[in-house]
Amino acid sequence: MTKPLDCGDCSMCCKIPNIPRAEGDVIFNPDREDGAKLEGEWCQHCRPGKGGCSVYEDRGPTCREYKCVWLQSQDRGEGAMPLSMRPDKSKVMLQPTKGGYGMIFRVLPENWGAWQKGGVKRLLLGLWEKDLVAFAADTNGRRAALTPAAQEMVLKITDELEDEA
Repeated sequence: MTKPLDCGDCSMCCKIPNIPRAEGDVIFNPDREDGAKLEGEWCQHCRPGKGGCSVYEDRGPTCREYKCVWLQSQDRGEGAMPLSMRPDKSKVMLQPTKGGYGMIFRVLPENWGAWQKGGVKRLLLGLWEKDLVAFAADTNGRRAALTPAAQEMVLKITDELEDEA
C-alpha cells in the first residue's frame, strides 16, 4: 500500500518521534515487549522511498489520526506551508509544545542546525516576534532552547569560522 499523495515521499513521522503503542495499533517494533517505536528508529512497516507504509490501509488509530504540523497546514488553503517545509525537504519535523506556547524543531542528529535555513528559519524568527519559545531536539537526546541571543551567537561564531578559513 502507498501513502496518500499529501505526504509525498515523506516518512519522517515513521522515524523521528517516539510512538507508544495504543489499543488497536499494529506492532511498530517486534523487538520490544510493548511493541512501541522508539525515537529515531524506523517503524518496521515503513518503506522509505519505496511507497511508504506497508500496512497503510490497516494501520491503527495512532498512525491514522496523526498529522504532522506541515500536513495540518495543508488544510489551511493560503496559510499552507510550502513544500520546502515538508519534513523530508526541510529536515525538520515541527511539533507544537504542550500548551501551545511555542514549537519544538525535531531533527535527526545529522541534521542538527537545520532550523537555521530557509522557511524553517523564517518560522523561528516569526515565533520570536510573537514572544513564543522554540526548542531543538534530536533523536540522540540532544536538546537546546533556541533563543534570539543564541541565534546571534551562532551566526557570529559561524562568521568568525568562515573568516578564518
